[in-house]
Amino acid sequence: MFKKTVGESFIQYLTRLRIERAKLLLLTSDQKTFEIAEAIGFENYRSFNRIFKKETGFSPSDFRRIGASAEASV
Repeated sequence: MFKKTVGESFIQYLTRLRIERAKLLLLTSDQKTFEIAEAIGFENYRSFNRIFKKETGFSPSDFRRIGASAEASV
């Protein structure tokens, strides 16, 4: 039922929301990446890193660094 309505499974939806929240926190906070992983509901930091990279193409630390560089150049 959920997949028919939303177009993705509940797990995929939840993961996407968590990664979007992580991206925001990586760019706007000074929290360490393992703290962000815990804050968005990942119990395992390695899983967070793997899933974040799969979804974005970047590790969380690379994403933060690239985002900070982009903001600094604006």
